[in-house]
Amino acid sequence: MEGGANPSGRVAQAIQFKVLGHAFPVLRHDAIKPISNAKLATAMMAQKAARPGAAQDERARELLADVDGLLDEGVEAFRRLDAWLRDDAEQVPLAQALGESSRLVFTRLLLSGKRIRLAHQPEPLQVARFPARYVLLAWLLHAVDAMPPGGELVLASPRTGLIQGTTGPRDGSANGDARSPAADGVLWSEVEDLARFHGWAVERQDQGWIAQAPGAAAA
Repeated sequence: MEGGANPSGRVAQAIQFKVLGHAFPVLRHDAIKPISNAKLATAMMAQKAARPGAAQDERARELLADVDGLLDEGVEAFRRLDAWLRDDAEQVPLAQALGESSRLVFTRLLLSGKRIRLAHQPEPLQVARFPARYVLLAWLLHAVDAMPPGGELVLASPRTGLIQGTTGPRDGSANGDARSPAADGVLWSEVEDLARFHGWAVERQDQGWIAQAPGAAAA
């Protein structure tokens, strides 16, 4: 797999902030949604309070419970945002890390008309969540940008710890070469640097990309 000099922590951190910038619209939506819903429920409570009666009181209590739950959800969402800035050494299954990263490229997919499809779940393997989310997200962002218009990235795991992304057309049209990322996209050299810093291995192939988690057996 491709490699080179190990990048410094400062270089890796700069790439991570770039990656986080691309994921931020989805993360922001996740954090704001429960708070927006809580505001709506509060407005409904105010309307119920203006209509006296036992039934209205019961509905107000239900809405109050909804508001309490939504605020708890909002607090948890902001705590999850904080986890993007510090490494708490949490371990998660590789499948979970891949799923989270795939969801965070939603905006990129929506704007480009492209798609990611998970062919099958990776075999059980625990990975450090903090580096995994950045490496996999950088890897996916680059792949989505590099795919031809209307393309599909099929994710598979041919062996434990290895994720393989293969590109193909969704509509039977020719699969042209589109290896240049968007102007603000994640460069392949940045994917390599970030992966190398965190002990991952990545490779670019003719029809896709490979990412290998630390501790996974090499081919």
